[in-house]
Amino acid sequence: MEKNLYIDASHPDETRIVLKSKSNIEEYESENTNSLNIKSNIYLGKVSRVEPSLQAAFVNYGRERHGFLAFNDIQSDYYQIPTEDKKELQKTEEKIREDLKEKTEDNEIKTPESFKDDLNVNNNINERVGEDKNSNTNQSEKIREKLKNRYGVRKYRIQEVIKPGQVILVQV
Repeated sequence: MEKNLYIDASHPDETRIVLKSKSNIEEYESENTNSLNIKSNIYLGKVSRVEPSLQAAFVNYGRERHGFLAFNDIQSDYYQIPTEDKKELQKTEEKIREDLKEKTEDNEIKTPESFKDDLNVNNNINERVGEDKNSNTNQSEKIREKLKNRYGVRKYRIQEVIKPGQVILVQV
């Protein structure tokens, strides 16, 4: 089957493309130069405003509109924090990686006997359900404190790590 491709670029603002087979048009596309596709492109942007109430930043990446960048979407490499904190953050990330690696190495294949042991543990848990709920909240607070002390993670806010005028790469 013979197929023909026709491209019409006679208008400076528009390009039209047609894929034709015998007497049928299989595909038709037109592209307007005024409406450029900017999705999935990476731009060098400059932080124009940091909005602490939204925990987000507005980034000027060269278009008529500014981009909205949530704090969770910002790579930690762009954080402007003291070098001591950066080193501590890197050590913490390394500890977490090592702990996860050890946990995956310690995992073993379950046998029917180990499932029976798990059932016995679950029965013991069900017997203790009626305990005081305050002890549960105290335990969860203790666990949070242990994790905080263990990893030394400090929570940052966007105004502490991103400054107006900072240049960053953004993907639209």
